[in-house]
Amino acid sequence: MIKFEEFVLKNGLKVIVHEDASTTMAAVNILYKVGSRDEDVKQTGFAHLFEHFMFEGSVNIPEFDTPLQNAGGENNAFTSNDITNYYDILPSNNLETAFWLESDRMLSLAFDEESLNTQKNVVMEEFKEHYINQPYGDVWHKICALAYKVHPYQWPVIGLNLQHIEQVKMQSAKDFYFKYYRPNNAVMVVAGNVKTNAVQKLAEKWFNEIPSGEKIIRGKPGVLSGIYFNGTTPIKMNGSWGYMNKEGILAIPCKYDSAGSFSEGLATVRMNNKWGFIYQDDDTLTSCRFDYAYNFHRGIAIVKENGKYGYFTKTGDMLIPCRYDMAYTFKDSLALVRMGSQFGYINKAGEQVIPCIYDEAFDFSEGLASVQKDGLWGYINKKGTTIIQFRYDETSGFHEGLAAVMTEGKYGYIDRLGNIVVPFRYKAALSFNNGTAMVEDTDGEILMIDTKGNELLSGNFKSGFMEDLAIVENENKKSGFINRQGKIVIPCQYDDALPFMEGMAAVSVNNKWGFINKQGVLVIPLQFDAAFVFNEGMGIVINFNK
Repeated sequence: MIKFEEFVLKNGLKVIVHEDASTTMAAVNILYKVGSRDEDVKQTGFAHLFEHFMFEGSVNIPEFDTPLQNAGGENNAFTSNDITNYYDILPSNNLETAFWLESDRMLSLAFDEESLNTQKNVVMEEFKEHYINQPYGDVWHKICALAYKVHPYQWPVIGLNLQHIEQVKMQSAKDFYFKYYRPNNAVMVVAGNVKTNAVQKLAEKWFNEIPSGEKIIRGKPGVLSGIYFNGTTPIKMNGSWGYMNKEGILAIPCKYDSAGSFSEGLATVRMNNKWGFIYQDDDTLTSCRFDYAYNFHRGIAIVKENGKYGYFTKTGDMLIPCRYDMAYTFKDSLALVRMGSQFGYINKAGEQVIPCIYDEAFDFSEGLASVQKDGLWGYINKKGTTIIQFRYDETSGFHEGLAAVMTEGKYGYIDRLGNIVVPFRYKAALSFNNGTAMVEDTDGEILMIDTKGNELLSGNFKSGFMEDLAIVENENKKSGFINRQGKIVIPCQYDDALPFMEGMAAVSVNNKWGFINKQGVLVIPLQFDAAFVFNEGMGIVINFNK
């Protein structure tokens, strides 16, 4: 049982303190009682966007991260359906730095128009990367709407669509902040090598004079209507496709040969072997002339005509003629295209910014893209300049400043300048995640290494570290979990297991799946035929006979 003490400041801020003398560190966690469930159905994704905005500085501290890093600390945050949570971890003798930073952004956040636009763009790119550009990326939009008919869990934390994020105004941000980011709507937890009396003095010094806000009553949510993905979901009846809304009403008759989900107010449909677009409001069919069409992303859709791909706008104009053998979604104002067998990059004016001279190419990651010429891989920047020469047999994207590359059958890691950081000595290597990477040496032993190539752990790992736990397998092929110190914290007793996400991991025994927490407690029984990782508070499960 974790021992703690608690007190409440005069402005309503609740403070919980846990003393732990076994560490030299301290953690300061501030939880605001606001999440996606508190949003207006007409402006979803706001809680998550505001989480990003909170890192854009306050009136007295223009940059949040640097002072904390100078004090030896780190920070992060997350948003869920119910809460938005911020945390700082730093040496306990620098504890006051965290109080200074957190109190100032609770008191006086800097409302800068440019910063808001920056974070709107960041969140919209995150939306596109995870929910639009990925195969089945909209599955959570559909599952949430099916699972919850009244409660606002029926949309994901990221929001219903890009327009809700794009249309956020500064006044809305201010209203949100002064309503929900008040001390009486927050809980602060301080844990580590601290003393309660000292924490109370710091809390009173830095937080006591911050004005409280209105009392937030989070009762049962009212009835909300029409919340499938963009209000409707495609259905098939008697061999034809149409769209049904949440109440089960056929909003658009079943008359199409095929249909996709709505995006930005338009959906792709096929009729008489040609693809076009219909408007969500009035079912008007437009531009039904393409061999194939993809959903709109920020006003641009990829279309195929006479065997070639191009780009089409919502106004019904061809932005870029169909002249490419393959085309991909615009990212950072550039799109990857293929002409013949060669890849390059174009801008939205259709100009060939980077010529189609590469045998293979991939998206940019941390400002560089891996490309292949004459059987060897290298890296270019967004101007097409070769930054790392073509000398590798295989490459990967950069993560945490390092990329796994292979030459002469051995893997190692290079930095963004091409310097060898970890020597070429591994049979296989994965990307870094939170400072560690999983590699296989030439003897077949699985190792965990740090960013300098130091071998931290060895064992029969089945995954890298996720949420500080990795899956391991014993001699009987049973799976369990090990921490970063090499201690098995959840015994090897499962036939199979998936990594932890949001504090939960799927495990299997006798072909039935359930979920455990980080204490190894089975919180969801072994009853499913298949299960997957949790994401935004939900996990996918399958029963094949249902």
